Amino acid sequence: MAVRLAYASLSETGGINGAKGDQNGAEVKINNWYRDAWTHMFIHPDPLVREKHAKAAEAAAKNPNIGYGQSDRNSLYQEALKVNMDFSKITTPCNCDCSSFQNACAVASGAPGVTYGANGWTVTTLRNTVPRLGYKTVTNTMYLNNAEYCVRGAIIITSGHAVCAIDNGSKYQQTLASVGLSSSSVPVTPTIPSSGDTIEIGEIVNFTGTKHYPSASSVTGKVCSPGKAKVSSLAQGKPHPYHLIAVKPGDSTVFGWVDAEDVEPIFEPYVVRVTIDDLYVRTGPGTNYPDAGFCPVGAFTIVKESEGQGATKWGKLKSGIGWISLDYVQKT
Repeated sequence: MAVRLAYASLSETGGINGAKGDQNGAEVKINNWYRDAWTHMFIHPDPLVREKHAKAAEAAAKNPNIGYGQSDRNSLYQEALKVNMDFSKITTPCNCDCSSFQNACAVASGAPGVTYGANGWTVTTLRNTVPRLGYKTVTNTMYLNNAEYCVRGAIIITSGHAVCAIDNGSKYQQTLASVGLSSSSVPVTPTIPSSGDTIEIGEIVNFTGTKHYPSASSVTGKVCSPGKAKVSSLAQGKPHPYHLIAVKPGDSTVFGWVDAEDVEPIFEPYVVRVTIDDLYVRTGPGTNYPDAGFCPVGAFTIVKESEGQGATKWGKLKSGIGWISLDYVQKT
């Protein structure tokens, strides 16, 4: 059986905007897997969440009232809220684009921590947000360039497009194993290792949005400028979970509650020297992640730090190949 993808494509005009609803049956659709410049596959550790995401994507693709349009890309989510996120019950024509479609499906999946802000995910905010919410990240091209490794309910992206796999490939278990997941179909509440991207009170972050809100649950916000800001309070599970105060001097004017996808950690990369020849590289920050071989002796740039099993602290290598224990390196 062919592996299929569900995604939002172009409007009926062949461009980025068009009438609400699927005018030609191909704006939001299910299609066979195709090879593209896929860069990431994001897999939620709970199989029940993945199943709900896939079913939501299937239901949306089969509903002719859901079409493609960037200028009204949030109208799908607005209509979905009226029917308790059951896309099959939407009767009012609406639109989405590829990334806001996946954002709405992720909300429908019940994935913990997933919200839909005033403006749904872009591909960039999707890529930055879902790892912080516990989704496992696959970047190995072996798993991205072959339909056999697809995982049902996984989000797959290029630099400018997002799709959802709605079938398991014949080798999907290998993909799950590569990020430390079981192929068991029994729904579980996983223990998710720290991704290193946890935002804490007092942390200086990069605010990438243009709107802040008077409370964590407000519907209406005000325009502000992006830039560096300090996290002054948290409200996890709320629509706008971070309270930010602009850091001066700087360009930002934020002073209020903001969406999670508009907050990025700031980390200053540094160089370490590896002097032993048997230092494991792990696919994630911990010995509970699979190894990806040994790190050779030499100098390497660390682009992120995280706590994790088996070491005082882990560092992510700039190459993207994985993480190393910082207990066995020297900072230069």
